[in-house]
Amino acid sequence: MSCEHISYEHMSDFEINNHVAFALGYLVKTEIEDGLCGFTKEYHEKYPNTIWAAKTDERGEQREAWEQMNFCSSPEEAWPIINEHRIAIMPDYDSWKAGSLPPKMTVGWANFIRGQANPLRAAMIVFLKMQGGE
Repeated sequence: MSCEHISYEHMSDFEINNHVAFALGYLVKTEIEDGLCGFTKEYHEKYPNTIWAAKTDERGEQREAWEQMNFCSSPEEAWPIINEHRIAIMPDYDSWKAGSLPPKMTVGWANFIRGQANPLRAAMIVFLKMQGGE
């Protein structure tokens, strides 16, 4: 999945989570398969934005078990990305804004976004923009 020329602001959290996992090099289950890893249609209906992803080796083959991930809602999964990529999140009246900070403290932010209701979602959109998306 390429991150080039994609507008993320209007995507669902599920789609954002998929793009983040792909950008991190994970395999991602793209279809619901009953009985596989506990991922059922009922579970997906209850938690529609959760994805199943697995880490891969240098050849792109699965090296760890499938796990549930939700970068837009889970601080435990989002914070390492936010920290590693120097993403800043700030309140913006009744919404959130986020942007990446330059390596040296200079003026301005890069990959800036505002108007998001969820601060982790805003940070994940900035991460994807840093990977080459719009």
